[in-house]
Amino acid sequence: VLYDSRAHGKSPGELHNVGMQDWLEDAQYILDNVVTSPKAVIVGSSIGGWTGVLLALSRPERVSGLVLIAGALDRSEGRWESMSVEQRAQAFTTGLIPLDSPWFHPPPALGLPFFKQ
Repeated sequence: VLYDSRAHGKSPGELHNVGMQDWLEDAQYILDNVVTSPKAVIVGSSIGGWTGVLLALSRPERVSGLVLIAGALDRSEGRWESMSVEQRAQAFTTGLIPLDSPWFHPPPALGLPFFKQ
């Protein structure tokens, strides 16, 4: 089974409106309701790697292995604490936390739901 996470690839949504809990719940739904084999090897790239790890932890009886490709594992720890008072105020006002990125112009932003786990 191949799918794009919400706000990624061909799936609808805006990155700032979804968070890790949403992606995990989607993966759990697919594993529980779409995958027909009793155990699955989970392959995840980027944020899918983090989702795969959380899925394996939440459904160990269903996951027989993990393949992580350039896994973007939890890099949120300490992000809030490292933000200035002004950046935190802006995050509460806009609901967005800009990410530094040399690849995207303008840089992407995570929404506050990302940090609700």
